[in-house]
Amino acid sequence: MIYLGKNDYFCIMKKNLLLCLAAVCMTTACRHDEVKDIPPNPPDSELFSPKGIAEIRIRLLNDKSIDDIKNDNDASYSGKMEAEIVIQNSAHSDYDGGQLYTGRILIEGRGYSSWDLPKKSYNIDLKTADGSDNPSPLLDMPACDEWCLQTFGFDRSLMRIPLAMYLGQRTKGIEWTPRTKYAELWVNDEYRGLYTLTEKILRDKNRINIEPLNSSPDNLSGGYILEENTKTLSTLEREKQFFTGIGQVPIGFKYPKAKNVTDAQREWIMNYMREFETVLWNDDVFKDPIEGYQKYIDKESFIDWTILIEHSADIDHAGNISNYLHKDKDRTLKMSAPWDFDRAYGNETAAIEGNYVRIVHWYGRLAQDEAYLTQYKARMRELKPLFDRIPDIIDANLAQLQAAGVMEREAQRWAELPSWTGCETREEEIQFLKHWIQGRTEWCYKEIGIY
Repeated sequence: MIYLGKNDYFCIMKKNLLLCLAAVCMTTACRHDEVKDIPPNPPDSELFSPKGIAEIRIRLLNDKSIDDIKNDNDASYSGKMEAEIVIQNSAHSDYDGGQLYTGRILIEGRGYSSWDLPKKSYNIDLKTADGSDNPSPLLDMPACDEWCLQTFGFDRSLMRIPLAMYLGQRTKGIEWTPRTKYAELWVNDEYRGLYTLTEKILRDKNRINIEPLNSSPDNLSGGYILEENTKTLSTLEREKQFFTGIGQVPIGFKYPKAKNVTDAQREWIMNYMREFETVLWNDDVFKDPIEGYQKYIDKESFIDWTILIEHSADIDHAGNISNYLHKDKDRTLKMSAPWDFDRAYGNETAAIEGNYVRIVHWYGRLAQDEAYLTQYKARMRELKPLFDRIPDIIDANLAQLQAAGVMEREAQRWAELPSWTGCETREEEIQFLKHWIQGRTEWCYKEIGIY
């Protein structure tokens, strides 16, 4: 699978995508006057942000401007910047006071390819006046001091990231999917558009709830949070990264952080991952329920994660980017924390057909076990009603954004953001998204022999 950057992809695929979208927009009647007919009061159960679209206002301290914010891949990065933040209700939200926030923060940029876009994402750390960590609940999400503001720089529908999180939270096999809430952002009184305030991937009793590691030799089996990572790494991260034996999958550390990983911990989890791959590709023991791959991994998490990612057709995950796993003490390895869907659901490629993660490295090999594949298909049948509801879920959230005036403000503020799909308006983007997902759902089920 070849990874294409935004500019390369857009230049190569522009003509094909425009032809595809012309047909889609004709068949789905992508007109602004038609999407206005959505019912005005969608049920809360279908909303990504049931209590509405909040406001986040950040004021940078020390006379800094928004252009002074850098991320740690910038050559001029000198650390996080001091700022003040107010998270408050808008005229279209009704969060309780305990879910709002006023105080000090540190802020920095985040993202890789997305950092080159004019609409940027940020990391924020909540701080007390004396600079200590200040864990707080925000917008009905559990208390933490580390958060991120994710942009929609690649996704003019404003739907893909929260939709994927919404679906992930409704799968029983994935223990934790980051929670996210819509919010409009201002920095130094400049309107920056719609964002999602999102939980970061952390070890936490309300997030990835695994045992802490220490330096004891009796405490090496967990917990770990690992990331399949082909992105830019710091020197230390690259030193601590390892590759699995047969698949040569690059594995980095999310917890403990690379700077805190001991040699013994790195050696233990590296050997565990390599033993898993050795057994996985050993025909003599592969399917054995005791000594085979099930000794090393949690099947339910691998199945639900693969179904979610495959349905989204996200090329990043197929290319070993933003795939997270965790292993608790004395437990098996689990797929974890679905992440990074701004290029998914037809945004990177308009092709509805084709397998992605289901046929590559671990996931493709697992499907060669008849018992695993039978369980996979049974789980797909269970999830079919959820996938069939997606168009209604999208309509409900579009109605909420339109009622709050967000779609209009976003279009005015970020008119220059390119469309990856070829649609002219954001409403057309959403109609394309619905059409694409309906087609993708049908194809996924037919391809694997269901329905």
